[in-house]
Amino acid sequence: MADDKPTVEQGEREIVSARVFNAPRERVFEAFSDPGHLSQWWGPKGFSNTIHEFDLRPGGAWRLTMHGPDGADYQNESVFVEVVKPEKVVFDHCEPIHRFQMTMTFSQENGRTKLTWRMCFESAQECARVKSLVGEANEQNFDRLEEHLASMAMTNDERAIRDLVDTWITASKTGDLQTVLDLMTDDIVFMVPGQEPFGKDAFKAASEQMKEIRIEGRSDIREIRVFGEWAYVRNYLEMTVISPDGSSPAHRSGYTLTILRKESDRQWRIARDANLLTVQ
Repeated sequence: MADDKPTVEQGEREIVSARVFNAPRERVFEAFSDPGHLSQWWGPKGFSNTIHEFDLRPGGAWRLTMHGPDGADYQNESVFVEVVKPEKVVFDHCEPIHRFQMTMTFSQENGRTKLTWRMCFESAQECARVKSLVGEANEQNFDRLEEHLASMAMTNDERAIRDLVDTWITASKTGDLQTVLDLMTDDIVFMVPGQEPFGKDAFKAASEQMKEIRIEGRSDIREIRVFGEWAYVRNYLEMTVISPDGSSPAHRSGYTLTILRKESDRQWRIARDANLLTVQ
């Protein structure tokens, strides 16, 4: 995460926003220069984007529709003036509400990147009219970029492991036992306080006895580490077990430590699982 506080300075015709991101300059530049990435974070909180044209070269057009959280659509048209990869981008924003020239600079700072947005308006009056709105919107935009940069840094293995955890949670909620079993190695070992370690067959038998029970829950992965063909996940779970007999739901929460192994088919599966959930 970026640990430098964002700064916003206003001149008579300019609004300047800057933040230091914990990512190399090439990655930050890619987050803007690749429309597939750009569409995921451009705009204030709650906005999404449809990019119609993105020709990143002097004289090239950038046309997009920003979809607001209120359902309104905002058409935007810009023309690139200067592009120096991966250091600088300048474009003229031509539509629709206000006109300005944006100068974006990407500066290296000890492995991190300082991104500066300098927005120059046609008049001091126009700048003054929008500065409070634009300053806050830019900070929200930087927040979204920060989140997206973190996702870009994630390896394929980390994504696959997160997908596995999501699949496990979803299958557990829907009672899809076979999908849950398919996420395990054949030699899996479960460790639960107060019980002897048990394997896949015992898990299956216990789950079949509980098939009428409904499980709700959520997962918050706190740490993933990958070491070649092995990985571990430290996860925080909150679960509610709802019995069909109408008795009060049981609430459990706590940490799990899960060891995964990449098998011969190159799929990650759970090999060991230590469950530290306690009744709340």
